Amino acid sequence: MTDVTHNRSLVVWDVPSAIARGESFAIKAGLKCEAECLPENWALEVRNHEGSAIANAVIGDQPWPDTAALYAAEIELVAPDSEGQFGWEVVAPVVKDEQAVAAGQAAAAGDGAGHAEASARFNLSVVPAAECLLTVVAIDRESQQPVSGLKVVIHPYRAVTDERGVAELNLPKGQYRVFVSGQHFFPFRVDGELTSDQTIRAELDVDRGPSDAEMWS
Repeated sequence: MTDVTHNRSLVVWDVPSAIARGESFAIKAGLKCEAECLPENWALEVRNHEGSAIANAVIGDQPWPDTAALYAAEIELVAPDSEGQFGWEVVAPVVKDEQAVAAGQAAAAGDGAGHAEASARFNLSVVPAAECLLTVVAIDRESQQPVSGLKVVIHPYRAVTDERGVAELNLPKGQYRVFVSGQHFFPFRVDGELTSDQTIRAELDVDRGPSDAEMWS
């Protein structure tokens, strides 16, 4: 008999843009078989920057919403105790099973049939513990209405404004530079120092683009 091994792809998302040292957080990881097999006995292992296994999870049996055959798990993790950039990895070990037969392969599958290992790396930015809350309120300068869906960046921290035009970031004290940007608006930037909780009102001008007269002049 001929062994049939299916390849799988693995994706990781919901990794925080920055996490305080020693804090708990969660990520999501999803697996998809090239033959769209069901996830029988599929497991995940997270390995840290030293290659040590630090967490495990079992893939769920229901497809992720709006996907055909992506099966996912949420994995609880704890950030390193030291600050810096760390490369971690999620690994789906080899699975020996009979799904290759059920997937309609032309060749008969033997005892070695199964699914190959898959892996995906992700990066962690570990920062000092938060001390203050910075609230950014994004407003259309002309209409004075809140603007949702704008990106707020205070490197390496990131957030997106909600329907109230508000984004909140927990930060350590110190100097900062805030960028607010999004489609149809000129970017907003402000520098400052954070010593306690603070609110910034970011008034953005609409980017209307060049007029026809300007384009053809």
